[in-house]
Formats: sequence, C-alpha cells, structure tokens
Amino acid sequence: MFKQVTHRTRAAWKEMTPERRRAQLQRIGRWGWTLFRAALLLGLAYVLLYPLLYMFTMSVRERSDMFDTTVNWIPKHFTLYTLQRVWRAMDYPVTLLNTGALAGLCSLASTFVTSMAAYSFARFRFKGQKLLFALVIFSVIVPQSFYNMPAYIDFRYFHYFGILDIYNAITGGQLHTNLIGTYWPLLLPSLFGVGMRAGLFIYLFRQFYKGVPKELEEAAYIDGCGYWRTYRNIMLPSVFSIFITVFLFSFVWYWNDYQVSGLMMGSDNLTLSSGLSIIDNLVLAMDSVDGNTAVDTVRTALDRQGACLLVAAPLVILYVVLQRYFVESISRSGLVE
Repeated sequence: MFKQVTHRTRAAWKEMTPERRRAQLQRIGRWGWTLFRAALLLGLAYVLLYPLLYMFTMSVRERSDMFDTTVNWIPKHFTLYTLQRVWRAMDYPVTLLNTGALAGLCSLASTFVTSMAAYSFARFRFKGQKLLFALVIFSVIVPQSFYNMPAYIDFRYFHYFGILDIYNAITGGQLHTNLIGTYWPLLLPSLFGVGMRAGLFIYLFRQFYKGVPKELEEAAYIDGCGYWRTYRNIMLPSVFSIFITVFLFSFVWYWNDYQVSGLMMGSDNLTLSSGLSIIDNLVLAMDSVDGNTAVDTVRTALDRQGACLLVAAPLVILYVVLQRYFVESISRSGLVE
C-alpha cells in the first residue's frame, strides 16, 4: 500500500509543470515553518508556565494529597489553608505595600537619573568620557554581591558624603548615622545613578539616544531652549518607549531582590522576596506562637510553594494589565520615527 502511494506521488510530481512544483515547494516550506514556530512556542510556553502551574497546584492541595500516588497535577481536595498560613506568616498586606513602594520609588528614580546620565554620554563630549563609560560597562559585569559589604559599612556608619568625617576630624568625635533598616540604602544609590542594574540601563538609554536625530535638538537650541529644557521637552518624549521598558525591568529586579533588601533593611522591613528567603523561619515562629513546635517537612514544602505563588502573583497581574504597553515598548525600542 505504501509503495503504491509513493509511486502515485512520484508520478503526479513528474506530471507537474515547473511553476506548479515551485508553488508546491513554497507551500510545503510555509507549512513547515508554521509547524516549527508552533512547536517552538509550545516548548517555550511549557518552560515558562510549568513553574507557575506547579506552584498553584501545590498551594491549593491538602497535605494528604502529597501521599496519594494518583494525584499529580489536579488535587483531590482543594484548600486555601496553605495560602492562608503563608499570608499570615509574611504579614502579606503590609509586606506587599512595602515592596511596591520600595520597588516603585527606586525604579522611578533609577530610570530618570540613568536616562540623564546616558544623555550626557550620547550627546556631550568631555574629558574622561570613555573612561567613565568603561566604568559603567564594568559595573554591569561585576556582580551585585561584590558591593554588598562595602555598601553595608557605608550605610551603617553614614557620614553624609564626608561631611561628618570633616566634623569628626575637627572635633575628635565619632558622630555618624545608621541608615540600616530604612529605605535609604536602596533609594540613595538609585537617586545617584548607581542603583541595581544602573549600568545596563545607562547603556540601553545611550544606544537609543544615539539613534535620535540631532536635528531635533538643534532646532530646540535655535528656538532658545537650554540643555535641560531640550532634554525635558524633546528627548524624553522621543524615548518614552525605552523609558517604559527600563522602568518595568527595574521594577521587576527590585521586586525580586532579596539579597540587598534583606541585608540593608533587616527583618523589621521585609520585602516579599526577602520574606520568601526566610519563609521557613517565619512559619515556624507563627506556629510556635500558636503552640505548635513540631517541624513538618511536608507542610514546609507546601508553604514554600504557597509563598512563591504569593510573591509571583502581583508581577503576573501587572504583566497581564500592562502587556500591550510592554510589548509595544520592546518592539519600538530600536526604532526612531
């Protein structure tokens, strides 16, 4: 049967004209490319959605389902007990508000300041420009953990940019301010353009500024605009798409950070990510207050997944709401109108 079909197919192919053969090959190529893209997208969707689906199914099942071999993805007993435990242990509403305020303020400051720094690299010429930009690129390469200890010492004994050092040298005192446990160790670097991933943001803005026609700025200068007014009225509207992109990236990085926020802000000002890193201790402390001091490894595994879901859920909701603007900003980030 297979040989007969193959023979007929070969005969039909020989009877075709060259134009029809070419059209048939093009049609087969389009179908093959469509199937390849569909398979690639399905594979990427599986890789990206698998952790979310796993967190969700683990967070809404009862403890008994963990011992049932017939339960894989769909629990037999749905419950919100795990999410309620984690919600209470993390003090979720207060922690969510702290995290949103911190990520929002730091992202706005970092985006605005790095955009101005990138504008100076892209449009002005000054001594040491190449060296300073090389240091910016170097800051992208060096991991964040390299700065943590020096930064902690600086903010633990903060001298207001050397002012108190001069005062202490004159008076022989030991006056300093402790900023650990506040927002300032994260907000101050953002305000001065050295926040989280600031070097990468400066590079992105600089590359985008280089693609903006200089004639727009020259026309503004002719109309009497200074450097600041030209930047505010001409350049900012021109780079609005990359501005949104950088802000969203910065917001996600500050939201997911637990190393710097946990070190600088301490346990009194937890963020969601730093709370997730110590979720076992938080739940154990809550159970101890309730009189339960036994350690249940199965319950601990469920609590971890529930905490992961609560941390990731706001970002997923944010992406669903702002998806159109985010995709548009990414697609236009390399275009100049």
